[in-house]
Amino acid sequence: MVGLTLIIDDFADISNRTRRGLCLVKSKAYQKRDIIYAVQCLLCCMTILVFLCLTIWLTQTPGGRNLKNLAMEGSLLVTSLTTFESIRKKVWLKITPQPAETDDEKAL
Repeated sequence: MVGLTLIIDDFADISNRTRRGLCLVKSKAYQKRDIIYAVQCLLCCMTILVFLCLTIWLTQTPGGRNLKNLAMEGSLLVTSLTTFESIRKKVWLKITPQPAETDDEKAL
């Protein structure tokens, strides 16, 4: 996970074209941030529901408690908790549009 974060962080440094592409994506996300936030809330609730249903079903099923299923449950739990935390912090609503580069910044 940390390696992916570093790659994404350094992706904009590859070229001006990728930087402009990422700025475009960020501006589109800014325009639709309320929709993205609502979808994230819905998906978080669904993930928690799937986690709870799966946990209850696996405790009732003979042989359901094995390492593969525990790994899947752990993954669902971590996903739902991190999503819930980003909803609580309103991460998508804090996005700001990227200002356009001036000719002076392009020269640098």
